[in-house]
Amino acid sequence: MRILIFGAGALGGVLGALLSRAHDVRLIARGEHLRIIQEHGLRLEGLIEDNFEIPALESIEDQGLFDAIFVTTKSYDTDVAARCTVGHLSENGCIITLQNGIGNAETLSQYHRISSVVIGVTSMAAHRPRPGVIRYVSENEIILGSLIGKSSARDTAEKILRDAKIRVRTSENITGVIWSKAIVNAAINPLTAIYRCENGRIIEDKELYAQAVAICEEGMRVAAAKGIDLEPPDVIQYMSRIATNTAKNRSSMLSDIERGKRTEIDAICGAILRLGKELRIDCPVLSRVYYAVKSIERESVHK
Repeated sequence: MRILIFGAGALGGVLGALLSRAHDVRLIARGEHLRIIQEHGLRLEGLIEDNFEIPALESIEDQGLFDAIFVTTKSYDTDVAARCTVGHLSENGCIITLQNGIGNAETLSQYHRISSVVIGVTSMAAHRPRPGVIRYVSENEIILGSLIGKSSARDTAEKILRDAKIRVRTSENITGVIWSKAIVNAAINPLTAIYRCENGRIIEDKELYAQAVAICEEGMRVAAAKGIDLEPPDVIQYMSRIATNTAKNRSSMLSDIERGKRTEIDAICGAILRLGKELRIDCPVLSRVYYAVKSIERESVHK
């Protein structure tokens, strides 16, 4: 099948490389990362040591139709990705969000048929040490769901991933999956960004772990007040497992801070805080790390 990866950063790069073993893949990338991929191919290190010759583009203009479009941009670029991909999805195609944060599928459905939108959640971990190179550090399954429940688009996305030997399963409670992952991200990502550490330190340092647990508890209270059935329900255990499995990974939020880029703090922590405020659920620890990252972000972006 003809596949587009819109946002070939760390996760998008790994996904594109894995899918290219079974499908005709195109990557959308930017800047020096794009130039090196075009000239030398995409290099994977870590769990896979290989070079992948995959066509990389800056724009999908004149690229025709795709059977599947995976959106792997930062959450604040979802609207751009949605608009740019209008008219590029085949009649029975699917567009899959595989991003951090809450609300990405709803944004895509403003531009694409809701029946074609698929939600993907994963704890696969990777980071980009330098342009053209992705370090793949943790393999994990991809969980698929839909805003409308069972859908042919979800089935198509599942087949595409299975054909490429990528671990995948579906869930009828994708909202619960998204929220459990968002709470875990809210616990791990900002703490690693504030303390400039790898994910594993969250487990190793008692004080950091206590903060992570407190954030999970606050997020779980917000979800419960909203009536969200978390999947998995024990988010603290889930957070500990992910931090352990990705111990050597540098979170995307930390990488963004180090590169002077905008973070996804608003789509992760901010989204939980906004709902908490609506429901009158106090989240003091989450609020503290949210504003700390916002302060660091302002300083690093304007350097």
